[in-house]
Amino acid sequence: MYLSKIIKNKFMTKYEEYALLQSEIDVLEAKKDLLRAEIETILPPEGHKDEYVTALWKSNKKWSYSDTIKTLENKLKEDKTKIETQKEIEEKEGIAKFEETKSLVIKVNKQK
Repeated sequence: MYLSKIIKNKFMTKYEEYALLQSEIDVLEAKKDLLRAEIETILPPEGHKDEYVTALWKSNKKWSYSDTIKTLENKLKEDKTKIETQKEIEEKEGIAKFEETKSLVIKVNKQK
């Protein structure tokens, strides 16, 4: 099925091997896209689970904000950088003080 298994030999350059693999990837990606389109038509809203595979719908939201928000975020980033720089200076110069505490951590290991 895969050309690289048939054609690959010790005389093939790395460039040729790379190009061959890329063409196989392109073919597989196209097949994957076709399968996804088919699955979208048959996968129920609650998903599918059997002994071999679990298929679920996953939803992601990506927000786009106004220029006003973007400007405020950039200013905040600049301010945070200034604050972190000032904290480092105060730590090095001994102006900032720290308090060290110790706590006990116990973790039960699972039995095999």
